Amino acid sequence: TGEYWLICSGGKRDFTNKLWGYHNYQQVVDLVRGVEFVQVGGARDDHPRLSGIHYEVGKTTLRGLFDLCRRARGVLCGVALLMHVAAALDKPAVVVAGGREPVQWNSYSRQHYLHTVGALPCSDPQGGVEGACWRSRVIPLGDGTALDKDTCLRPVGTVAAPVPECMSLIKPVEVAELILRYNGQYEHNASGL
Repeated sequence: TGEYWLICSGGKRDFTNKLWGYHNYQQVVDLVRGVEFVQVGGARDDHPRLSGIHYEVGKTTLRGLFDLCRRARGVLCGVALLMHVAAALDKPAVVVAGGREPVQWNSYSRQHYLHTVGALPCSDPQGGVEGACWRSRVIPLGDGTALDKDTCLRPVGTVAAPVPECMSLIKPVEVAELILRYNGQYEHNASGL
């Protein structure tokens, strides 16, 4: 097993409701000092570079991604291809999911699927309340697609970096503690880490 964690902190521009926010992933990296991260993602997608990591965004083929994951200690990502690759290779993963998709839709054993389904009074496009919302975007992107009409009911954050409120309920310290637990490094203390 490798001594690094793969991290995918961004994603496709069409489904922004799946994104937790660059700043949250950066806080996790900063909190778990001593854990090495390799950042991966597609070259055509939105993956702002994190500091303090090894940057491989756009540099791997699908086969190369599988190889990096095979050798990694674990994976940190949102609901994305990388969580499925980790499941196929029986690797631990911390998945920041929020409230967009039902837990049973995506959760795997050996993965901590951090969700907030049912935590907010959101509705899906068909009007169902207090379940997964299935909405595509946080705010309209102005690209003329139908996805612009399928936006989050509760966006928070800045205009430049909005996230769904359901994602904001998941805190970086919670994610950092899970990574340290998987690494066998977690010791609860007064500072939280």
